[in-house]
Amino acid sequence: MRKSKAVRKIFYILAMCLFMLALPATGLADGPDIRAGSKNFNPVSGVWTLRDGIVMQLRDITIKADEAEVAMYQQTVEARGNMSLIQNSITFSCDSGHATWADRTAYCNGHCVFTDGKVNITSDSGTYNWKSKVATFEGNVVVDGAGRSGTVKYNVITGTFL
Repeated sequence: MRKSKAVRKIFYILAMCLFMLALPATGLADGPDIRAGSKNFNPVSGVWTLRDGIVMQLRDITIKADEAEVAMYQQTVEARGNMSLIQNSITFSCDSGHATWADRTAYCNGHCVFTDGKVNITSDSGTYNWKSKVATFEGNVVVDGAGRSGTVKYNVITGTFL
């Protein structure tokens, strides 16, 4: 009887170890390629803590920042310090923000700067959806040097304001 309890306990421990090894793979299937000076990964929470020159490549975008936490299971990145999202000729940068690759949207706070080679937009905060290519700006919005009031939406594909 004792032997069977010990075998069950060992089996349980091995099964849990295998589960813990497989768990991160579920969040990594469509995950980003991450480079940073300092990386620390917690396999239980699925969170990368990154510092020093972060470059994260995801599909057709690149996200850069001074510091970030990447939650692989939630498919999000929280970036602090000089966050920028780059997609082809588009650059969307700010002081801090977060991005969700499930809905392909970046949210920026503090001194947002957006450029696509056709227009330059600054604001206090903004969002950019890298699938639909629509950017939204709020608070002290300036388009090519001219102030705009209210919320400003810009469609990168058509080059028009909505």
